[in-house]
Amino acid sequence: MNYSFRAMVQDVVEAMEQLGHKHFFVAGVDRGGRVAHRLCLDHPDRVVKICLMDVVPNYYVWTHPTKSWVIGTGPLWRNPSPSRSV
Repeated sequence: MNYSFRAMVQDVVEAMEQLGHKHFFVAGVDRGGRVAHRLCLDHPDRVVKICLMDVVPNYYVWTHPTKSWVIGTGPLWRNPSPSRSV
């Protein structure tokens, strides 16, 4: 099954149309943030405002890793830091 972000976006657009909304606010967290971002790219005329939360920029992260970043992103119990909050 291929359920791409573009397919998810199309479902969102169709659902919002069924609910009578041509323009809308969008919020997305993690994977939903990626869908919201794709929605803005594919249908910029429909999105009034967007709020993206907890979305890691994958391309940059995986093409610019550093030793300190890799060590610092391990599980909290392996590398506790006073600056981290749970």
